[in-house]
Amino acid sequence: DEIAISLLKHYGTIESVITASAEELISSVGEKMACFIKLLAHLTSRRKTELFAFGRKYSSAEIAEYLKALFIGESVEKIYLLTFDSEDKFRGCHLLGEGTVSSSEVMPRKAVERAISSRAVSVAIAHNHPFGTPNPSVDDVNVTKHFQGIFATCEIALKEHYVVAGQLCATVKINL
Repeated sequence: DEIAISLLKHYGTIESVITASAEELISSVGEKMACFIKLLAHLTSRRKTELFAFGRKYSSAEIAEYLKALFIGESVEKIYLLTFDSEDKFRGCHLLGEGTVSSSEVMPRKAVERAISSRAVSVAIAHNHPFGTPNPSVDDVNVTKHFQGIFATCEIALKEHYVVAGQLCATVKINL
């Protein structure tokens, strides 16, 4: 109880606790407890994401729930490619890149190669804002437009671009 109260006083929210770096947590609660917190966040995330079945159709809201679980505990920005078949069934989720707290870069070629190797007819991209809001930035909109054009040349539709921050998820609003 004391440790939980202390962590919440220091970090403010559970999300801030689990996204804190291991070094920060070690200095606050010691190595064993820091390891436990990071492991618990990882296991919670994986339990939810493993229930997401390949070969099944999902609504945008269900995909958002999957992505929120996928990004639990992440303290750097990561970008994923979700692939879908001709019947709009989920084929896979592929990590395309990871960066810093506020940015990540991905080579468009890598995204296209993953989509083609998955035999995707459509894709979605998703990334997180580890310590921010899910509000898409101007860069997020530009990246979405860029990827939309690249995928279109390969006759692959870009369905959506999700932005996740903690337990909030938004989409980049452009003409998809």
